[in-house]
Amino acid sequence: MNNQRVLLLEAQLDKDPASARSQKEFMRILGTTYAHRNITVVARDVHTKEDLKFFLGWARKDPAYTLIHFVGHGSKSRRSTNLHLTRDTINLKYESGRKLFRGLDDRYLLFSCCDIGKDKNMLDTLRRSSGAAGVFAYAVAVYDYQSFLIDAMLYHLLFGNIPYAEEKRTPKFIKTALDAAIHELHLYQKGRGHGRNVLGASVC
Repeated sequence: MNNQRVLLLEAQLDKDPASARSQKEFMRILGTTYAHRNITVVARDVHTKEDLKFFLGWARKDPAYTLIHFVGHGSKSRRSTNLHLTRDTINLKYESGRKLFRGLDDRYLLFSCCDIGKDKNMLDTLRRSSGAAGVFAYAVAVYDYQSFLIDAMLYHLLFGNIPYAEEKRTPKFIKTALDAAIHELHLYQKGRGHGRNVLGASVC
C-alpha cells in the first residue's frame, strides 16, 4: 500500500527546553528513503493531553496514517503504566487514558518510551479498544541510540522493500522479525535473553 503517512508525536525529552535532544528529525529523514513508496513522516510536538487528542484526531480521520509513533518517557509501577508528555501524564492502565486512542482501526502504535511494554495486559487491552493492528512499546529502559535503531527497523518492516510477498507483511511477522533482529544484533545486552524481551507487543 502506497501513499502512507507516519504521525510522529514527540514530547520534550529533557527538562531544559533548549536541549537539542530529539528523535523526530532522524525519523523524518529516514522516511525520505521510502519516497519511492510515497511514505511521509509528519512530526509534531505534544506537550499536553489536549495536544495528543488533537493530533490523534488527524490520524482518526485520515486512514493514510498507518503508524502512530510516540516519542517520550514512560514508567511502570503496580498501579500505573504512564505515558509522560511534556506537561501531562496519561495512565494507560485505566480506561480514561486508553480511550484517547479509540478509532485507530488497523493502524500500528509505537511507543518509544521506557518500560510501558512491561504491561502486557495493558497492551492487549489497548490494541482491542483502539482497533489497532499492533501495539509496540519498550519493556525495558533504553538509550536513545537503541530506540533509534530498533524504531528504524520497525519502519523498514512496515514500509521498506523486504524479500517477502506483501501479504506476508503481517503484524505477527513484523513482531517476530523485530525480536529476531534485536537478538541477533545484540542491541540490548542487559540481563538475560539478550534482547528477547526488549520490546513488548500486542498484535492481531
